[in-house]
Amino acid sequence: MMIDFIDYTDPNTTLILLNTTVEGNMKIIGSIEVYGKVNGSVETDGLSSIYGCVNGNLETRDLIARDKSVINGDVSIIYDGIIGNSSNVEGNIKCRNIEVYGNINGDIKAEDSVIIRSSANVVGDVICRNLVVDQGAKFNGNVRLVYQFEKY
Repeated sequence: MMIDFIDYTDPNTTLILLNTTVEGNMKIIGSIEVYGKVNGSVETDGLSSIYGCVNGNLETRDLIARDKSVINGDVSIIYDGIIGNSSNVEGNIKCRNIEVYGNINGDIKAEDSVIIRSSANVVGDVICRNLVVDQGAKFNGNVRLVYQFEKY
């Protein structure tokens, strides 16, 4: 795995537990771990670990969409993201770097690298500086490689 996260224990971690549904938008100081479901947008200045489902836009510092997680909305990541095996993202993604093992149905704009692993299925256009597509990956879209990325 290429992307490393600074893994620290954040005392300001919000947990959405399994079999819990939050209705409405959330603005979090610190990290969030979603095992249940959020029906609304999520904004956080920390790490977002998604094990369950977010039905809304997600703005975060870093993202780990764990295996079999679901995000239905646009995703804006300040730094780095990982989309795990069998995870589904229905929306556009903006980030610095992203590594995709799961499914994305939307465009990806990365300031630096996009890595599409062999288990991935990406439907959408990709704009980035560096692109890696592993043998066996499914990718349906256009690619634009840029050396000077415009800030979004």
